[in-house]
Amino acid sequence: MRLKDFASQVDSLRFDPEGSRYGAFMILTGLVKKLVVANMSSSYVSSVHANIAGVPFPALWLGAFLYAAEIYADFSGYSDISNGFMRIIGVKVPDNFYAPYFSHGFGDFWLRWHISFSS
Repeated sequence: MRLKDFASQVDSLRFDPEGSRYGAFMILTGLVKKLVVANMSSSYVSSVHANIAGVPFPALWLGAFLYAAEIYADFSGYSDISNGFMRIIGVKVPDNFYAPYFSHGFGDFWLRWHISFSS
């Protein structure tokens, strides 16, 4: 989020009961992404990287898939957590990820991955 967009909302910071439900959902979603998906994927990916020469080919593919899932879940998870907390205090933050692995090429991927970074 750009400073000018954030600064316009600072004067009206307050607990938002309606936004807090959505914020709590976002925090929970982010925690599941980080603590379940990213951490569980990480242990498998680390074991594949530790013995890459001795890992069967299908397990390498699974490792590559889980690494992509780990990276997405880690980055989008922390974004969801921070966006959830911001929503609870009444700040509306735009989504930071929009299904990047369903993009149609690298340019589209870049626009969907870490949106605030590329805007």
